Amino acid sequence: LLASWRRGLLSRLRDPATSVSDCRRITSALQEGRYLKKVEEHTAVIAAWAQRSLWQEAFEVVNVMRQQSCPLDHVAYTTLAGACDSSGRWERALGLLDEMRSDGLQPNTITCNAIMRACASGQQWEQSTRLLREMERTAVAPDMVSHNTLLSSIGRAGNWEQALILFDDMQERGLTDFVSYNVMLCAAEKSRQPQLVTSFVDDMWSADFKLTGAEVEVIYTSAVRACGAGGGWHEALQLLNEMCLVGFANTYTTYAAAIIACAKSAEWAQVRSIMADMKTNYMDPANFHPMVLTSACGREAQWKDAVLLLEALRKLDIEPKEVTLSSVARLHADAGRWEAAAQLLSEMRQAGLDPP
Repeated sequence: LLASWRRGLLSRLRDPATSVSDCRRITSALQEGRYLKKVEEHTAVIAAWAQRSLWQEAFEVVNVMRQQSCPLDHVAYTTLAGACDSSGRWERALGLLDEMRSDGLQPNTITCNAIMRACASGQQWEQSTRLLREMERTAVAPDMVSHNTLLSSIGRAGNWEQALILFDDMQERGLTDFVSYNVMLCAAEKSRQPQLVTSFVDDMWSADFKLTGAEVEVIYTSAVRACGAGGGWHEALQLLNEMCLVGFANTYTTYAAAIIACAKSAEWAQVRSIMADMKTNYMDPANFHPMVLTSACGREAQWKDAVLLLEALRKLDIEPKEVTLSSVARLHADAGRWEAAAQLLSEMRQAGLDPP
């Protein structure tokens, strides 16, 4: 009965619907009664706090483990690194390396990757680079995930030349995959390098990756976005057509990215043509869902691209549907643009729409 009760409480902790206050009560009950006996059980509690981006609570579990002479293992440290990542505490994540060694544990590839992700999330590409080099020196073999994490960190920082150098090195070592190419396309978007986008896509196909339809959608959306960010609307349209030529149908997301790319260059005739093509494929150009806009809009200041999409629709006398307006309002709110979000919701109510 006790084991069943403990499993039930740990299951509640894993449930995202469980409130923080309930998590605290459950954790206190488990710890005060010393019902957590194994490192995996303590780690499950750490994971619950990591899921809620509460790093301090995660480290309080570590204090309890030490008081109870329960040694941490690699999984526990990896979970702690995840808590630091979700909480934006990259410095604390780096400190875990020394703590592991003090506990007699040699950091492994999985834990180092988790720490590197925390550094990448904190836009600390130099720290990610140092960690990769340290892994190589200490015979902790960096894998494809390690290199992709570093590549993403460098790309987010806008260091295009550094990203290219690392990517070339990864290719020579056979460490590139679908993720690597998508990271480079996102870096091209940030660095305004539309002239290299199509060559990256061509190179990816020549690598003969076995891609799913969802992965193809991600790649072409990133590529179209990257072209649009640098004013390459013509290349964006080429990619939109190419997606069909390689045997995959365009989606709301790729169409939205192409509309935004053309609107940025005020190519309204091309926008009209894209929307006509959508209708031919039984898609409503006034009906863009939140996930579509989040993927189709640029990585930074997504609300700007969303506003541009609204402008394109209205310029062509297409009244956006309720879901599209709500999606744009959400992007305003996510960016802290509360007045713009409130104004858009007010316009919806005046038009007789019922915003969520």
